[in-house]
Amino acid sequence: MVVFLARGFERASIDELSEATGVVRQSLYHTFGDKRTLFLKALDQYGYTRFQWLIDELGRDRPVMESIRAVLNGWADGVSKSGFKGCLVCNSLIEFADQDKEVAAICDKHNGRIEKAFRDAIARGKERGELAASIDERAVAEFFANLGQGLALQGRRGIQRQKAAEICAVAEAVLAG
Repeated sequence: MVVFLARGFERASIDELSEATGVVRQSLYHTFGDKRTLFLKALDQYGYTRFQWLIDELGRDRPVMESIRAVLNGWADGVSKSGFKGCLVCNSLIEFADQDKEVAAICDKHNGRIEKAFRDAIARGKERGELAASIDERAVAEFFANLGQGLALQGRRGIQRQKAAEICAVAEAVLAG
């Protein structure tokens, strides 16, 4: 995953992948068949592992705004770290755009998991009276998922923690009404 994250699919060589995984070239081919199959498996695994903290955080039994604030702070911290390489899902959407339906399906699946986690948290907040009943759960969940993607892209080229935090504060205000 690290090689694909840093270099993208096209620029990642089999030798780099072999070195990063500790698996000799021939064994990589034997196990995965080709670089593309390895990439698809890595992308899917990345989506499951990388976003689980967010899903867990948004599912916690506490005031919803505390969970959302924790996610926003996690994003601001993560994307502003030195050496941040972006998000493999976002990077893959950019690299492949509409050219590869399998890549798009994997990315859509994981973006959908993020949207669902936000949608469920917002619905829970509305049910508890913590958030305004007028909030459109779907639209706001999509907004937050897209915010995460935008921050990841900004982080790839370098974003200061303060700027990321300011962007997240504006997003938080969306729910404050």
